[in-house]
Amino acid sequence: GQPLTVFGTGEQDRDFVYVGDVAEASRLASERLTGGWQAGATGAVGAEEPVDAPAFNVGTGRATTVLDLVRAFRKFAGRDVEIRHAPARAGELLHSTLDPGKIAGQLGWKASTPLAEGLERTFRYFESLPGAVS
Repeated sequence: GQPLTVFGTGEQDRDFVYVGDVAEASRLASERLTGGWQAGATGAVGAEEPVDAPAFNVGTGRATTVLDLVRAFRKFAGRDVEIRHAPARAGELLHSTLDPGKIAGQLGWKASTPLAEGLERTFRYFESLPGAVS
């Protein structure tokens, strides 16, 4: 029932990815990479083509504003929680969207959980914790 604080206008956007999809990307990478995350390490276990490591963008390639995220959470909560705006944080990036092309091409990974579904799963998880307010 507490107000939600949004820093700045809320029009800043991010590439939000469901944690289960991130875990799957990590699992795939750990199975395919050899030599750890060292610069220049290549090679794949059980794969014909080596994997170009050490880094992949794990994202959806889609931007979602902070206000859109808040609106979705309000919907799952089933109540119109007040939004309070606070001053923008100094140095905050206004736009951050990732290009997941490399991980899709080399590991065959793509985020599979739609934003609304991931948000609802996350909301329901926190709602189920002891002491959570319904």
